[in-house]
Amino acid sequence: MAITPKFNNAQIRAELERRMAEIEAKVISALESVGEYFIADARTDGSYEDQSSDLRNSIGYIIMKNGQQIRYAGPREGGKASADRVLAELALKYPKGYVLIAVAGMDYAAAVESKGYDVLSGSAPAAVARLKEAMERITKKTAEGR
Repeated sequence: MAITPKFNNAQIRAELERRMAEIEAKVISALESVGEYFIADARTDGSYEDQSSDLRNSIGYIIMKNGQQIRYAGPREGGKASADRVLAELALKYPKGYVLIAVAGMDYAAAVESKGYDVLSGSAPAAVARLKEAMERITKKTAEGR
């Protein structure tokens, strides 16, 4: 008794591509959500007094896939030019895979952090935890075929 498949290689390839696109959309959505939470946390929880609002406004993120920008949440006016420059420099360092880069673009952000104030570092642990949870959910749902 012979078994005759009711599908062909093209159908298998199409289904795999559909599932990969679905997974990619979930990964990008998770990165975007984490990036938005990170920005909100960093802007509201920073322990420094931002007299000009430039430092808080310079916080933004970029999501990349294999070195290509696919999402961008730019900083507000005031810190935009410097943040864009820093994001562009950092983006060159990560040419493969999915990458979420968050930044405070003002040149003095590191100096403020070095004085013991929280600009970005306090928001990072929560962002990492959110990202781990999201990736675990995606992995679990993918393994279950959902």
